[in-house]
Amino acid sequence: MAIGSLASRAAFRAIKAGYRLPRFYALNEFRQHTRTIDELRKHQINLVFDVGANRGFYSQHLRASGYEGYIVAFEPVSDCFDELNWRMRGDPRFKAFNCALGDQIGSIVFNEIRVGNNEAVLSSFLSHRGDLPTKQSVVPVRTVRDILETEAPVADPRVFLKMDTQGYDLKVFAGCENANEIKLLLSEVSVFPLYHEMPPYTEALATYEQAGFELLDMFVVGETDRGNIGEFDVLMGRVASMEAIDC
Repeated sequence: MAIGSLASRAAFRAIKAGYRLPRFYALNEFRQHTRTIDELRKHQINLVFDVGANRGFYSQHLRASGYEGYIVAFEPVSDCFDELNWRMRGDPRFKAFNCALGDQIGSIVFNEIRVGNNEAVLSSFLSHRGDLPTKQSVVPVRTVRDILETEAPVADPRVFLKMDTQGYDLKVFAGCENANEIKLLLSEVSVFPLYHEMPPYTEALATYEQAGFELLDMFVVGETDRGNIGEFDVLMGRVASMEAIDC
């Protein structure tokens, strides 16, 4: 803003006097969904992979924001999976899988962190850095490539890959096998790791960029106790020149 304007002079005086605007997460979430829907339309997305779907909130938000294409969701925690199906009941273009996605087909030990009334609040293949009660189970794992080849509900999929897997996003992405069908992705990346062996955000961004994606936007989704950024979502789109080839 131009310092010479009346409004900007007042704003800078307020900053000097110590006034600060609180962070309004509801507005941040609104901006994130607005930008995401705009990019879904721009990239002509007709299939969403909701990986780490939890209880179905993200899929619900996509529908409420105007996305009418197909959604396939993946959630390995049984009670979350049941609620996910309940929330999306009656939606003919939605299908949920009670499994995880990773870099290869098989099974793996999964950690569920439960507190209070035994409700799962955090879950990951990685172990949490804090001393929290954890329940372990073995869950089935599939890959994006496997799903595209066997379960895709459209003949010419243009995929938005949304990942929220508590540190396992790069493993999910590796299971894409450079799928050119993926035109847009959203990944939660870590600045302050909550889990052991959680890749830093710099590694995640470099991996996506090397695969032919460019950064479109980023959204803070978590902070540390000190007020630093803990994690953020990155929205990335396939570079136009890479549309016709596999990276």
